[in-house]
Amino acid sequence: MGTTQSRFIDGMVRGNLQNVKDLWKGASVRELDPNQDLNHSLNREIKNTIFHYACYHALTTIVRDLLMAGGGSYTSVRIKNAAGQTPVHCLLSNHTAAQERLNILKELLQYRGGEDGPVNLNEKDNEENTMLHLAASNGLKECSLFLINRGLGRFLDQENKPGNTPAAEAESNGYRELAAEMEGFIVFVEETANVTNRTNFFLDEIKAENKAYETHSGMRLQDIRNKKDQMVVAVSSFLYGNDISPEKLFNAECLLQAYQWNTASLQQAWLTNSQQACFKAGITLDCKRSGSGYKCLTCGEGNEPEASPAERRQPLTDPLEAEISNSLQKSPKNLGQILREFRVKGHNPGKIMKAFNKAQAWVMSSSAETKQQPPTDPLEAEIAASLKKSPKNLGQILTQFRAKGHNPGKIMKAYNKAQAWVMSSSTEPELLDDKPKINLIQMNACGHTFCSTCWKRYLEVKIKDGQVQSIICPAFKCNHRVPSSIIDYPLVDKNKAKRYMKFELRDFVKENDDLQWCPAPGCDVAVCRKIGTDGKAIVGNTADCGDGHFFCFECKGEPHEPCSCDEWTKWQEECKTVSQKLGGADSKQDAASMATMLWLQSNTKQCPKCKSNIQKNEGCNHMTCRSCRHEFCWICMATWSTHGSKTGGFYKCNVFKGAGPTDNRGESALAKKKLEDSKRFIHFIERFKAHNDSKKLEQKMVNSAKTRIEEMQKATVKNVDTIFVQIAFRELYWNRIVLCASYVKKYYSKNAANHLSKSLMVRSERKNAFLPGNFDDLQASLETATEALSGAIARKRWKSTRARVVQLTHAAQQARNQFLNATLQRKKKSEVKKQERKASLKTDRTSFECSRCTYLNKNGGSECKLCGAKREAKKKPRNAAQKPSKSSTPSTSAVDYSKQITLLMSMGFDDVSKINKALIASGGDVEAAVQRLV
Repeated sequence: MGTTQSRFIDGMVRGNLQNVKDLWKGASVRELDPNQDLNHSLNREIKNTIFHYACYHALTTIVRDLLMAGGGSYTSVRIKNAAGQTPVHCLLSNHTAAQERLNILKELLQYRGGEDGPVNLNEKDNEENTMLHLAASNGLKECSLFLINRGLGRFLDQENKPGNTPAAEAESNGYRELAAEMEGFIVFVEETANVTNRTNFFLDEIKAENKAYETHSGMRLQDIRNKKDQMVVAVSSFLYGNDISPEKLFNAECLLQAYQWNTASLQQAWLTNSQQACFKAGITLDCKRSGSGYKCLTCGEGNEPEASPAERRQPLTDPLEAEISNSLQKSPKNLGQILREFRVKGHNPGKIMKAFNKAQAWVMSSSAETKQQPPTDPLEAEIAASLKKSPKNLGQILTQFRAKGHNPGKIMKAYNKAQAWVMSSSTEPELLDDKPKINLIQMNACGHTFCSTCWKRYLEVKIKDGQVQSIICPAFKCNHRVPSSIIDYPLVDKNKAKRYMKFELRDFVKENDDLQWCPAPGCDVAVCRKIGTDGKAIVGNTADCGDGHFFCFECKGEPHEPCSCDEWTKWQEECKTVSQKLGGADSKQDAASMATMLWLQSNTKQCPKCKSNIQKNEGCNHMTCRSCRHEFCWICMATWSTHGSKTGGFYKCNVFKGAGPTDNRGESALAKKKLEDSKRFIHFIERFKAHNDSKKLEQKMVNSAKTRIEEMQKATVKNVDTIFVQIAFRELYWNRIVLCASYVKKYYSKNAANHLSKSLMVRSERKNAFLPGNFDDLQASLETATEALSGAIARKRWKSTRARVVQLTHAAQQARNQFLNATLQRKKKSEVKKQERKASLKTDRTSFECSRCTYLNKNGGSECKLCGAKREAKKKPRNAAQKPSKSSTPSTSAVDYSKQITLLMSMGFDDVSKINKALIASGGDVEAAVQRLV
């Protein structure tokens, strides 16, 4: 059974806590030394004392009794076990009884200590774990927060031997909420005003730098449509002046499509021969209908030509009605006169009255005065209303209105007028032709007419095939374009109309040299090339659509600045060739396998018989394979027995093998060259793949990092902008792109490596002077800045503050821009801003001619409304002596318009005096002069 002390020690070591608590009440157990190694009797090298075990099991009563033993001067809180852990470390090494551990921790930190002093919060165990590491790894949230508040927050960014911070330890053990909170204390540490201001300054600098060097801008579908409409309106105003009718806008769009949306080419073609330009675009110059039609040219359905009201009436077939109508047409008569006239001829009075009503209505509708105004007389209006409700003869009307006290004579006169008005506005089948009309749609340009059904079928087939730019008139041998006003709802189904608009924008981007669709799957963003103040595209082909997709604007492949598209293609093909030989995998092991394979190919040959790799270490060409003992010639790889005088000697082979070497000297030179090339390729492919693999891993971490930062923000502080996370990963990704391409550029620049390094010049932003720069130095600086940023953000849990991350992001961006400025020889940010200030003419509303497309911008502005090029700054004289005086200013009539006169004469205007007058009146504006001459 053992003694009480031995049973107590065994319970402590084995974790039998109930027996330990019962045994601790005994006096003999309390006599044990609290600093004694309990494992010594069990032959274990753990060296845990009673105090270690009491803290590990969170035995509050025993811990308090030990702290009070000997007046509080006997128990050591600094004694370490074999793992280098103090009792406080053991207390935080177990995840059970979290509240009891927090209470014990507070008491331990209040303990003044024995002979060796109180608790040392800076103590680390043999694995470099601080107290905060152990508390985090066991999910003791309250203990962790208590330690942070007691000053252990300085250890939040420290790593133990495995390389984990306290937050990373919590993450690896499944305590994600605690990890986010601890990480938040690091990232969103309370900043001073100076640190906050400096951080915001760096963020503004990063954004301004990106904007200054931005070569392309992303455009949504609505932005693309706006740009397209702006170009159409600008060209329409150039061609037709202020007339922006739908026909003119359609003509301008067709002309732009015919000339691939190149305004300069269109303007030149228009000024040279406008008729030919219109023919190429499939439109007419005057925008007027050239014909009329009333039948569909496809199915033959249609309407008769418009007829007069008399023609639209069917002729009277009854002889009595026809005779009465003839009498009425000769001279107006009332019903009484007609009755007297036709009763004499033997006609029945009832039939005369019926025939009179129809004849009178027919005569009234066929006369020039058919479109009568509604009756104004109250009696006529009342009778007309009664007739419209239900047909009535004269007798019924007389009976109805005599009862109301009206005079019979007035009733008869009012009846005649009311009946004529009602009949003229009637649409009864027996009087009017009620055949439904066919909806015909006519082309304005060519006059060809088709019914809506045929149009619908034709357009839907074209839209389904995606031929939105080749929709021409369906008529035979007619190349006139169908206007977009026809290709619209309700003639075309809504979905088809939307599809047409989408295809139209697709073709607009496809044909425009300054626009490209983002090649990323599912991305509907187009990228527009930015134009500088000089009218030329800004240097740089790396495009960012705005949704995190980078690509090369020229080849639509991966971005590869600073190397060219040809160099990038060659590199990809070379890597693909080697990768296929290795099996096509893409990992770090492949780089080592690639190096081994290339070395074997360059320095060894395979035995013709057993295919073993053999390295030549002597000068003799007579080789013997150690595996199969096969003898062969190193030069031609043929069996050695075939060599002799026929091959030029046993040790000199002249057997023709293409352009290969025929002696040892040539073979050695070739082998040496292969070895150098393989070493060089291995050097660059290893570094390229290292950055490429890092780029892929870091790209996967973007979304997870953003989510983690939001969790940190919720757990620690509120209302802190997390945009710096996206900016940091964006800059890191861009740096990886540049670093990958930098090795490709250096690889293909081996013949001009010295020239490449010497030609690099770096401009200091502060000192406006050029400093010599070396390609390798700039590349090394870029790599250093990139790896520093990657070490801060591309990890499971961050250990850098927000201010530090922003600072590293700014440094990485500066290193990249410095490298690209030197390799691409692009303008510096200071130069870009200087040019923008010079070109900032927002308040200048004077007209100017664009230097890029020669379009006259009448309302002024800072950029051309047609092509978007920046307006050139006006050159100011250096001193007052150079300013032209008013007296020296040439008069309007003395201005030389020889170029404009030549241009107008080539357009068909032959009267020089009229041309000169028109140019003077228009101030030299060719477009305005043409309008005056026309």
